[in-house]
Amino acid sequence: MKIWYISPYSVEKNIGFALNETIKQLNAAPEDWIVHLDQDCMWLLPDSKAQVERILQSTEYDILGCMTNRIRSAEQLVGGKFIENDAVRDHIAIAQKCRELWGDQVKSAAGVAAFMLAFRSDVWQRVGGFVEKVLNFDTQFCWEAQKICDAKIGIMTGV
Repeated sequence: MKIWYISPYSVEKNIGFALNETIKQLNAAPEDWIVHLDQDCMWLLPDSKAQVERILQSTEYDILGCMTNRIRSAEQLVGGKFIENDAVRDHIAIAQKCRELWGDQVKSAAGVAAFMLAFRSDVWQRVGGFVEKVLNFDTQFCWEAQKICDAKIGIMTGV
C-alpha cells in the first residue's frame, strides 16, 4: 500500500476535473490511498502526517477527513464552532488538544469536506472519479461512494 499526496489546482475552479486528471497520472494500485490537500491546508503538528499515515494503514474506513475550525461543515468543526481567528498558534493549540483527547480515533460520518480528503484508490475507480464542474464535488463523491461501494466514511477526530 502506498499513500499519494496531491494538491491539484484549477484556474476555472473545476477541482473535480483537476483531481481526476492528477489521479489518472498516479497509476495508483487499488489498495493505495490518495490524500487530497487544499493549497491552504497545513499540518499543524510536527507528526500530523505520520499520524494520518498510521491511521490509513490500519483503518476499516474507505474515505476519511479530519477536524478543523475553518469550514461550514458542523460535523468536522472542533466543538461544533467556526473560529474566525486565523492565528496559527491558536489553531496549533486546538490541534494539540484534539490529539490529546482523541488520538487516532475515527468517528463515522455521512461525508467529509475536501480540504483534507483521504480515500482508497479502488473507491475512486469504482465511483468513476469526481463529478466535474461542480463546487460540491466532495459531497457528491461521498454520496456516490456510499451508493456504489457501500463506502464507510469517517473523520479522524485527533487530526
